[in-house]
Amino acid sequence: MRTGSRPGFGKRLTGMLTPIKLWREYRSGDFRTRTRITALFSMLGNFALAAGKAVIGIFTLSVFMLVSAFYSVFSGLAKQFYYRGAVAGREDAKKEVGYYFCMAVFLLVASLVYSLYMVRLFFLSEGLVYGTIAGITVAAVSFTELFMAVKGLVKSNRLKDMLVSGLKTVNLSGALTAIVLTQTALLSFTSGAEAAYSGATAVFGLCVGLVSSGLAVSMLFKARRVRREGGDSDGKRR
Repeated sequence: MRTGSRPGFGKRLTGMLTPIKLWREYRSGDFRTRTRITALFSMLGNFALAAGKAVIGIFTLSVFMLVSAFYSVFSGLAKQFYYRGAVAGREDAKKEVGYYFCMAVFLLVASLVYSLYMVRLFFLSEGLVYGTIAGITVAAVSFTELFMAVKGLVKSNRLKDMLVSGLKTVNLSGALTAIVLTQTALLSFTSGAEAAYSGATAVFGLCVGLVSSGLAVSMLFKARRVRREGGDSDGKRR
């Protein structure tokens, strides 16, 4: 064993990633446990989705898809910090706040890049044209994602768990950007690319980007406040 490694850590981590064990833990776990396991697969899904978007964006020369891929990558990284914090436990309040702070930073960077691209649409309209089936599928998935994100955020606020609340905020931001993608997908096969990537889409997307940025900034202020007060995510002083 290498010096400084924690006994059993590698074994514990490997076991934790076993699909059967994860499923059993999910079925018997509470809301926090289920959220942690769901976040793991959601994080992996973000990275896989980002790879797919990047490939499509490169072959179709779609800047929109490349920006969307960038957003998915940073959302996945934000979820990674949640997962690391959830696995580490809540014994150390400073670490918990640190993970939350990192989630906010990644969300803020992704949101700002997304907003800058939407500003670009005011001057140059271009993007991928979707078929009817693809557009309807994107719409159905996006609205479902938005519903689940809002539901999860409300439930996490009741728990007063900082990391879970941060994760649900990241999910909400991702769902909002998915709604923008839905708009462009539906307009592209009903009215063409010019309408799909018009000023209306730019305005809507910019609003979503600014809202997501605002959510990230609010997370940063919350992390700063908790650090200053010396409390944990439940507001209790250590």
